[in-house]
Amino acid sequence: DVGQVDPYNANVFSAADWQLNLETSSIIEEPASVTMRMQGGEERFISSNTVLVSELKAVMSDSSIDVRSSDPSATDRVTRAITSLAPPAQVMLKVIVDEMDTRDLGTPKLDHEIISALLDPRYKGEEFGLFDEEGYTEARVVLQEKYDEFAAALRAHEEKEAQVTQLEAQLQNASELVERARAELTTGLPAASAPLAQAPAAEPEPASEPKQKKQKSMVEMRREKRLQEKKAARAEAAPAAAAPRARDEIKEYFDLDDELEDDNFSLLGWWKRMATDRPADNWFAWKVLSQLARVYHGIDATSCVAERNFSQLAIKLGPLERDGDPDHVADTLFLKANSQLIPDVQAWNLMRRFLSERGIEAGSTPADIAAACKEFILKHGPTSSSAGE
Repeated sequence: DVGQVDPYNANVFSAADWQLNLETSSIIEEPASVTMRMQGGEERFISSNTVLVSELKAVMSDSSIDVRSSDPSATDRVTRAITSLAPPAQVMLKVIVDEMDTRDLGTPKLDHEIISALLDPRYKGEEFGLFDEEGYTEARVVLQEKYDEFAAALRAHEEKEAQVTQLEAQLQNASELVERARAELTTGLPAASAPLAQAPAAEPEPASEPKQKKQKSMVEMRREKRLQEKKAARAEAAPAAAAPRARDEIKEYFDLDDELEDDNFSLLGWWKRMATDRPADNWFAWKVLSQLARVYHGIDATSCVAERNFSQLAIKLGPLERDGDPDHVADTLFLKANSQLIPDVQAWNLMRRFLSERGIEAGSTPADIAAACKEFILKHGPTSSSAGE
């Protein structure tokens, strides 16, 4: 209540003080919620974090803001113009916006930020507002350059793998030749050592050897294997020697108008699906672009997740578990850090979000909970399009 005495400092809050408190706490609430989402691991990708900060910047730069009501029991907020706020609140808001502008927060500047934003199908369009017209063109150029570099590296890697495979085949052929020569010497020694005293009698023996070699056709077999290896190497090198598909893949990606569900959308899962050939759907994978996307989306936007994993390790290795099996500890921490990959946990998290969106809480009536669960089963059950997620 206005005029209530604060027992900690025995000062009396005036009405203006309480109003300033409401305004400043309302201003801080939005950045705090975004920070919690980023640090809590809900938004681990650079692209989604960039969009969050960009939207926060737009909200903080607006001409009005929603302020908490002075009535503690009221849940609705009051929309106030920025100019109507108390001067300290206006200064606070200006400092936050100026700091975001100085640091270019919410605007992709570095190459990994640009590529991560463009390779997120939810925010790839120019109309989303992450880039202006000139910046969007420059971002496409950066993506094209990185794609060409990545495609060249992949081709070089494939050529090295082909060379290694060819060398392994040659070593295998050489070992087979050594084994056969050793077998021939082993079987030929008794017959050749017996007639050493009579040189003329030993002449018929070598005459039969060439026939056996011709029947085995070792040279011909080796030549055939070499021809097969050359054909295989030529077939593997043919796609690399052909005209690169760089511009085709990028153009197909930006031309793709895929309706993406915000609920339970998996960015890495989407790119994994795009990396798989589906002839039935007349779809052929983006071999290079999908790998490039997974490389950049594999970068965590913050170090909070890694720090949290170290904290879990400290909690796991208590005083009574210092001599635990390292493999067991590693497996336990892996399951703890990647529990969202377990199908049962995925279904449970999806249901929790579904119930939360519909206002279902612990104090809800059994009828409301049952109705919401039934709706969830109808939407995400085995017969729905999201079966198995």
